[in-house]
Amino acid sequence: MAEEMTLEQIYALYDRDGDGLVTAEQLHEKLTQEGFEVPLSTLKAIILLATKTGEFKILKSEFRKFILIILETENFEDILYRIADLDGNGVIDEYEFGILRDKMGWSLQFPGKEMTREQFIKYVGQYLEK
Repeated sequence: MAEEMTLEQIYALYDRDGDGLVTAEQLHEKLTQEGFEVPLSTLKAIILLATKTGEFKILKSEFRKFILIILETENFEDILYRIADLDGNGVIDEYEFGILRDKMGWSLQFPGKEMTREQFIKYVGQYLEK
C-alpha cells in the first residue's frame, strides 16, 4: 500500500528551493512533469487571484486551498471560477467579476447581473490562452 504524503511533503515537492514560496514557474514545472499542460500565463493569473502576496507566488499558508482547488477541478476555467467566487455562493456578481477583470488586466464588461458557473466558464474561457 502506498504511503500517503502529508501536505508538508507535497509542498516541499513544489517549493524546491525551500524559501517558503511556490512560484508560478515552480508550479508550472511540477505540473508539466506530472503530465498537466497548463500555460504559464494561465497559472500566473490564477495565482495572482488566489494569493495575498500580489505576486506570482503562493505562500505556504495558502498552498492547501490552492492545491485542493487544482486537484478537485477538471479544467482551469473551473479553477478560475472557484477562485473568483469570493463569497462561495455559486455565482459571480459584478463586484467579483471586477476584481477578476482588474487582476487579469482585461477590459471586459460585466455581461449581466450575475453569472452561473457555466455562464462564467463560457464567457471567460474565450479569453484564456489554450
